[in-house]
Amino acid sequence: MKPDYERIAGDYRKSRPQYPERLVAMIADWTPAGPVEALDVGAGTGIGTRALAGVLGPRAAILAIEPSPAMRQEVEAAQGISWRDGNAEALPSADVAVDLVFSAQALHWFDRPAFWRECGRVLKPDGAVAILYNNRDWRRDAFAAGYEVLLERYSPGYRRDYREFDIAGELGALGWTACSQEESEAWQRPMRRDAFMAMSRSSSRAQAARDAVGAATFDREVEALMDRHANANGFVEVVYRCVLTLAAKRS
Repeated sequence: MKPDYERIAGDYRKSRPQYPERLVAMIADWTPAGPVEALDVGAGTGIGTRALAGVLGPRAAILAIEPSPAMRQEVEAAQGISWRDGNAEALPSADVAVDLVFSAQALHWFDRPAFWRECGRVLKPDGAVAILYNNRDWRRDAFAAGYEVLLERYSPGYRRDYREFDIAGELGALGWTACSQEESEAWQRPMRRDAFMAMSRSSSRAQAARDAVGAATFDREVEALMDRHANANGFVEVVYRCVLTLAAKRS
């Protein structure tokens, strides 16, 4: 299923979560002390890109690669970041040219074997790959679990475990990687009801559910789920588990 970015890009920019600062800061430890050439692949509206730029600072030149014109139109300008059309399977970079390949919340859209090959091609020796994911923790959070039930009921072909592939294992099995690391952090995001609905609208999976059953029906069920789980102030607490996976290229 290909997402309809024309419909979701605005809500995506406004409503998607940020990433835990501790995990983003770890990426800087895998980059050289001097200037850094970095790619952000599947950069979307730049939420992860700006977080990366914040920890790398002015020494970094980040090329954000995003194939959707609608997503690129929602980008907020930031120093040190340039944008271009492109895809993960044919990175717009010369061989052995970059210090870091970063991707946040996008790997499930890629042809991963082709992307890993491209990472090995463009990275300098000792360069790093960093993959970052925020996932609703439906194993620990009854509200998140209830929302996953709705998506599985109404979104054609959807399974809540669709992003649970072994990123560390795939990176470790590549011939060009020298070492890898995985870190995670659990965190909670209190959200007003309208903010959660905007985030739901930013999801291609939820849009597929709306198309299948009708927006009014799906949204009514999400509203009822929030009624059951909202606190006294009208907020729902969304529990996330953010995972950062890193690997370095052999020198």
